[in-house]
Amino acid sequence: MKNEVEAKLRTAEDPTTAPEILMKLSEDDDMEVRYVVTDNPNTPIEALVKLSRDEVGDVRQAVADNKKTPTDVLAKLSRDDDRDVRRSVAHNQNTPAEALVRLSRDEVIATRAGVAGNSNTPIEILEMLSKDEYGVVRECVARNANTPIDVLLALSEDNESDVRWGVAGNSNTPIEILEMLSKDESSRVRSKVAQNHNTPGEIRSELSKDEDWYVRTAAESTDAFISILKEQAKAE
Repeated sequence: MKNEVEAKLRTAEDPTTAPEILMKLSEDDDMEVRYVVTDNPNTPIEALVKLSRDEVGDVRQAVADNKKTPTDVLAKLSRDDDRDVRRSVAHNQNTPAEALVRLSRDEVIATRAGVAGNSNTPIEILEMLSKDEYGVVRECVARNANTPIDVLLALSEDNESDVRWGVAGNSNTPIEILEMLSKDESSRVRSKVAQNHNTPGEIRSELSKDEDWYVRTAAESTDAFISILKEQAKAE
């Protein structure tokens, strides 16, 4: 029996396994086999739909993690009783906006954090989550490329350094905010400013003289990397 299950697991994991075999394995009595099927690139959509209704939460969560899972299935899974399933839906970049709106008020912090970092999350929800009581949620908003400038400005003054760190690394953070954060009390925030490719050379030059070794190193290595990119662009 053990050898039979192990053989099925190897087949379910093999990226060359035919879709029709994976479809059959998606109905296997062994939960681990069904779980492995969810991650196979050849697994047909029909199997994922079926597995989204699996009695085992771990299997449904694996479906929620899958980038191939249809949006309507993700929307249904956003109402799942299992908090881990909802969290995975919140982190899936294919989850539709209406499901993310629902999950933005979820009781689970990690689920709200997933919504805060999702590229499909509506702006008004990002604005709401930027005021979440938990810093990890606000940090995800700070890192989201869709977060409005006025929200980034507010978050740049957050009392938690991890949130300010998120703003410092955001590719859309304006220069004036980066300049302010380059003087942040947290060396981790200053390092992130140094690593942001939008940070002007003069600010990075000042950071290369920072009292903290990590900040200086970040500034110098980023300068060197940008110089290489510029040389490559010229060559092309």
